[in-house]
Amino acid sequence: HDFPHKLNRAMLLEATKMSMKTTSIALFLATTSIASANKTPNQSDKQAKETKHCYDHWTKFRDNLGDSTGDETFVVCPGTTFHPATYMEDGEKFTDAEIKGRNIRIMCGNNGSYDNKCTFSGGLSHLSVTEEAGADILVSGFKFTGAQDSSINAWGTTHSHIIFQDCVWENNKAAGGAAINIWKNDDDLASAMNVIVNTSSFINNEGDDGAIVNQGGTLAIDNCYFSNNKLGWAIEVFQEGSIRVSNSCFEDNFGPIYIWKGSYLLQNNNNYGTGNNGDPDYICDGAYLEGDNGQCSSFPADECSAHPLTTVASGSGDDGNDTTIAVTVTLVVVGLLVGVGFILRKKFRGGIPMIRLGGKRKYYPDDENNGKTDTNDTNDANAGSLRFNEETGEGDDNVVVPIYV
Repeated sequence: HDFPHKLNRAMLLEATKMSMKTTSIALFLATTSIASANKTPNQSDKQAKETKHCYDHWTKFRDNLGDSTGDETFVVCPGTTFHPATYMEDGEKFTDAEIKGRNIRIMCGNNGSYDNKCTFSGGLSHLSVTEEAGADILVSGFKFTGAQDSSINAWGTTHSHIIFQDCVWENNKAAGGAAINIWKNDDDLASAMNVIVNTSSFINNEGDDGAIVNQGGTLAIDNCYFSNNKLGWAIEVFQEGSIRVSNSCFEDNFGPIYIWKGSYLLQNNNNYGTGNNGDPDYICDGAYLEGDNGQCSSFPADECSAHPLTTVASGSGDDGNDTTIAVTVTLVVVGLLVGVGFILRKKFRGGIPMIRLGGKRKYYPDDENNGKTDTNDTNDANAGSLRFNEETGEGDDNVVVPIYV
């Protein structure tokens, strides 16, 4: 036979380099795949980069929001659950974060999406708009749950405007409005602020005055879903308040919309209602106008055009499925690459008879490092953690700018 009696040293070195490259590639794929899986759903690489300055600590968020005079964006880290802590003021207990400025945006993740899983959970109240607040306030992408004394206190003046979009209120309670309480004072008529709610859901809330109570303010509801809200009607309006409702659904509530005498229904367009018969005194799948004689403005739609936002568990940036898939794929790739490296090492470095001389097998002894591999611990307790940067302060101002018409 023409085979050499010993392996060429250059061949051994080349095989060793190839094996080392194989191991490096495997480790790189494992690291990048897991990091990619842990990224919040629906986040692009650009968005993940821009969300580096965000809040995941309640006290820091509450204090900075309360100190803001306006023109700021507050981005809450995807996967964050805030548990509002109690603080004392003039001998009374409070838990809410206050909005005092104008042009303030509070976003779940950089894009303000409900899919980013940000939650306000528990406490007396979550957010309060004070009488110092101005216009152009936006709150986007949050779940509000477990409040015991109205989740949102909208206590601004007629000069204050706020938009809620892509939000869910679930399992809140109050003597007034369990989800949103629009109020200025008990004496002046039509003196409260302007509130717009878009593409949001109100589910299983219990308020004596409904899920939303509008005491003298201006309220607009579009593409929202109300279900199983108890004690009061889903929405109640009085003190010369007004309401516009469109493209929304009311299912299985104590009642849909109750408008007290002296208040106004400005729009009832493409709304749907069914099963809203908890109040035995007023059976109305529509907006009931108290007035002198009382009348029901029935909802005109034959089917529901709005759908509830999916209830998602909060406290983590993903549900684990993407991570499981990525890790499984990574392990398969790693196994294949390491297997190739193992075969190449054995083929050229010995341990398995591969070269035949005169019909007989030729063995080469293992070197002292054969069978030994280095390990690299890629576990990092802080991997993917997003923290508020004390030095840079705010988030990206170029997120969403609400336009009022």
